[in-house]
Formats: sequence, C-alpha cells, structure tokens
Amino acid sequence: MRYDGVVTSSTRAACGKDPGFSPSAILEAAARANRYSAAELHGLAFEDGPPDPGQLSRRWHAMLAAAREIVGALPPDDVGRAVLAADGGLFGGDLGALGAALVAGQLIFHQGSIRGEMPRLV
Repeated sequence: MRYDGVVTSSTRAACGKDPGFSPSAILEAAARANRYSAAELHGLAFEDGPPDPGQLSRRWHAMLAAAREIVGALPPDDVGRAVLAADGGLFGGDLGALGAALVAGQLIFHQGSIRGEMPRLV
C-alpha cells in the first residue's frame, strides 16, 4: 500500500513465508469459517439495514470461485507470493487481466519474509 509516497509491505505479506499455508488453504478456511445465520445478520448494525442472507451467500460463493480461478492461474512457482503490478502496487485485476499481465510479463512476484520488509520511499 502507498501512504504519502511510502510503500509499506505489511499488506504485501504473502502466505509464501509459511509453506504449509497456501492461498488455496486460505480460501478453503474462509469458505468453511464464514457462515452466518439470518438472526446473526439481523442483530448487527448496518447503514442500510441487514443484507439478504441468501444474496450475501451467493455473492460470497461467487467471490470464492473467482479467487480459486485466480489462484489456479498463477504460475506454480509463484503461488503464495504477493502479486504486484509493474509499478510496484498490488495487482487488483480480474482473471482476464491476470492472464494478459502474465503473458505481457507485467507482474512482479514478491516473496514474503518472517519479519516483513522495511518501507522505502518511492
């Protein structure tokens, strides 16, 4: 992330620093651990009222499916690394943009480290 010209890498930490915790494992844990009942949702304060539980579930499962496709499209040697755009910012494209950026060689794969990385001025 960028804050006034300083790049912080705490948000760039990748699960690659823990080989047993892959992106797929993170997605599967998220898929199992995020189930909320209608009563739980209605008990929370939302700006525009609680969301429809069915719609929320469908949206969540669609996001998980898209994330699984993206993880599956990454080069195997780079899975678990933070994916950066050519400018050094976090890559935020969809599956199509990822494929195009891979073919064009426009991605940087950043390896995580145990203690993180020192910020640097850009």
